[in-house]
Amino acid sequence: MKEEKKDEVSDTKDQERVLITGDDILIEYVERLITEISAIEENEELKQSWRISIEKFITHYVWHSQDAQQDKIKHGQRQSTPFSVRLNGRLTEMQERRRRLIKYLYKKEGKLNEFEQGFKESIAKKSAIIKKFSSV
Repeated sequence: MKEEKKDEVSDTKDQERVLITGDDILIEYVERLITEISAIEENEELKQSWRISIEKFITHYVWHSQDAQQDKIKHGQRQSTPFSVRLNGRLTEMQERRRRLIKYLYKKEGKLNEFEQGFKESIAKKSAIIKKFSSV
């Protein structure tokens, strides 16, 4: 009985923990949203309530970079930059912010030389876990 418990404890210690943050979840959500919106936008089937919510997210004051919104006039009609393009800008900003934060933490620990490899491994592990999340 005692040997079984020791094995369970050693198995748990051998497993590496991965910290999933709210930013990681939001990045995954926006990636999925971009994929879905890209398919829907072609047919212009976005509900008005979805358009409003996405617009609020894209134009929220928390963002540092400029919104990619550029109205174009084509054949006498005003055309807006697709939501997928605008969301992609926000996704890039979130990914860059996450990268800077993790780099700062490596630097603070004096392990800056390990950052590139550690960052790639960390993101790969997080992605593998988060990709398994579903709404069902």
